[in-house]
Amino acid sequence: MGQNAGWRWVFWFLAIWGGVMMLLSIFVLPETHRRIVAAKHRIQQINIPPVMSIRQNNPLLDIATARYPVIALSMFHFAMLFGAYFTNATGQPLAYENTYGLQQGTSGLCFLASGVGCIAGSLSGGRVTDIMLKKRRLQLEAAMSDKEKASGQQIKVPPETRLQMMWVGSLLFLCSLITCGWFVENKVSLAGVLVMQFCIGAGMSFTFQSLGGYVIDVFPTMSARITGVQNFWRSVWTAVIVQLFPTMLENIGWGWSYTTMFFLTLVSLSLMQIVVFRGEQLRQRFGPKIQ
Repeated sequence: MGQNAGWRWVFWFLAIWGGVMMLLSIFVLPETHRRIVAAKHRIQQINIPPVMSIRQNNPLLDIATARYPVIALSMFHFAMLFGAYFTNATGQPLAYENTYGLQQGTSGLCFLASGVGCIAGSLSGGRVTDIMLKKRRLQLEAAMSDKEKASGQQIKVPPETRLQMMWVGSLLFLCSLITCGWFVENKVSLAGVLVMQFCIGAGMSFTFQSLGGYVIDVFPTMSARITGVQNFWRSVWTAVIVQLFPTMLENIGWGWSYTTMFFLTLVSLSLMQIVVFRGEQLRQRFGPKIQ
């Protein structure tokens, strides 16, 4: 479309497609707000936030959740991972067209690799997280005394359980990212680059399944707001790194530009291990307290 009809039609098509999807979501998707669903079906209301006034909806208070160590470290990894992913996405057309000599339309098809990878990562990441949660719940059930079972005591699975396999997706992302950079630098076969793009998408989505679920579990009564917070922090860093990327390419090339993003994301992944292994203690000492 961009090649034959011009770049403006890309935005026209997105606007039309977005409008159609918006109408479908309004009239087809079921209501999922917990308060409305609980009232409609007369079920017990659990983790339902109180009704808030406009004054209470202060975005600065939401952004300030980064004062909690577990949230700050989670947002840092969110930002580094998404910044590297988005910078890679904006740089790939340059690689396809300038390094591999593809036309605009053909280079657009190459994004199918990362798209399919994102789908695969989302599906597998969610299932792996569910398995880890069920396994941990069974372990806690087995450790309960007969008295606790008879009293009907609820089992609380630590949110950090979601993060136990996060390193798989993050390492897949990191290894694929740095390999892709050096593949483009040395003009390795385009097939190799596309395989790395698939792995980059899969690793990113796999990690986001764990991280996104974790921060929601930490703030069960403000899931939409904490999701907005993660979007804010990752978007801030992405805006910065995308602006720096052309200068990086010009001065140090593809390989070292991707290596720089590799090490930044590796640092954030390393710091996340503090949350994985000490997150519960950090929450008890510094907050937040899970309601």
